[in-house]
Amino acid sequence: MDKRELTKIKPSFGVIFAINIMIVGFQHGYIFTYTNQTKECLDAQYGWNKSDSTLYSSLISGFAVGAMACSCPIGGRLMKSGRLMTLDISAVAGMIGIGLTLFLNIYAMLAGRILYGFSLGLLVISWPRYMDEVLPPTILSFFGGIYAFSIAFGTIMAFLLAIGLPDDKDEAGLKAT
Repeated sequence: MDKRELTKIKPSFGVIFAINIMIVGFQHGYIFTYTNQTKECLDAQYGWNKSDSTLYSSLISGFAVGAMACSCPIGGRLMKSGRLMTLDISAVAGMIGIGLTLFLNIYAMLAGRILYGFSLGLLVISWPRYMDEVLPPTILSFFGGIYAFSIAFGTIMAFLLAIGLPDDKDEAGLKAT
């Protein structure tokens, strides 16, 4: 991509669009690794034994990914009414879903993960189509690369954020929180 192609769009639009792409991709990568690192904290918070821990952490992870898979075809149908409307529905569902995961209740957490996964399924389908519509073809591959990079970046960040969590042996620290 040469400089003439980049100057066809306003710099502020390009930066804002790139940030949005990275946020979408980050969420996509993050959803797959979210509960892997927090499993011990959830075990201590809810007092789960080993079999309960395996069941609930699998449900928390699986519900989000399952909802994401189920909402992709719905996103394809919703896009017929407009890409921005689909993105707006995704944003609202995602915010509600994230809010529900903040309650210290397994059922609220599961419902929140379903809504967040649903929202992400809509986002994953509608965002690339939206990029096709608003970006000039000469720079579409550049922003598509940013999107793909941010998926990997979200996954890596989820693992790196686990560094700050207490060790498995630090039961006193887990019970104090």
